[in-house]
Amino acid sequence: TGRTRQEWGMTLTHGIARYADLLETGLRRADIRRLERLGRLRRIRRGWYASPDSRPEVVRAVHAGGVLSCVSALRYHGVWVPPTTQLHIRMSEYHQAKRHLPDGIRICPVPTRVAPAIAVDPLETSLRAAVRCLDDEGIVVVLDSILNRRLLTPSQLEIILADCPGRVRRLLAETDGKAESGTESMVRFRLRRLGVKLRSQVFVEGVGRVDLLVGKRLVIEIDSREHHTSAHAYATDRRRDLLLAAHGKTVLRLTYEQVLYEWDEVLKVI
Repeated sequence: TGRTRQEWGMTLTHGIARYADLLETGLRRADIRRLERLGRLRRIRRGWYASPDSRPEVVRAVHAGGVLSCVSALRYHGVWVPPTTQLHIRMSEYHQAKRHLPDGIRICPVPTRVAPAIAVDPLETSLRAAVRCLDDEGIVVVLDSILNRRLLTPSQLEIILADCPGRVRRLLAETDGKAESGTESMVRFRLRRLGVKLRSQVFVEGVGRVDLLVGKRLVIEIDSREHHTSAHAYATDRRRDLLLAAHGKTVLRLTYEQVLYEWDEVLKVI
């Protein structure tokens, strides 16, 4: 019936559903087999099904015997995370003993009890796993992004991280929700750790906000891949550079690749 179709569609959390949950909507075994034949459902692991529009990383995590977690789940929830080639998942010890994991999958323990019948860990659970997986810089980058995108408030972060080691809790003081990209957070974190005095997202009259202002004159702009590659953005950036020069500022414009892979050379210039 139409009602049953609506119910089983709602059962697909993150595009994934357990066999038992599908049966609870009123679907029969024959109905599920028919949906498989029609391409509306795909069996990805014993007792687990996915819809055609399921995100590949979620399907891969469930197929491996776990659920998407840690930094991979944070990215799924819209958080900017440091680049990684691994898929981070949570998996029970039982499944770890039973399965041979393919390359590129990392198992991240979650220091809290969570419901097993999910495909993607919630934001809070994923964050608790990520702060035990990332270094100090990575943690600050993630916290900056969560604050900037208003996914959680500072007070909520304090509560979530209350049972973490002191090193992690102290990093809250180094976060800045004004940071508009992960690479901006990285540059700010690295320079401040070296004792460089700077301010972030500073308003310059006639220009607008700049990413970082070191001292009174050195402006550092970090060009993200998402917002600085179009012809319009290119022209706008050069117009801003001219105006900043007119204000007596020296502008240093950095790319994503320079921040991630050429930092030693960049630091010499700064």
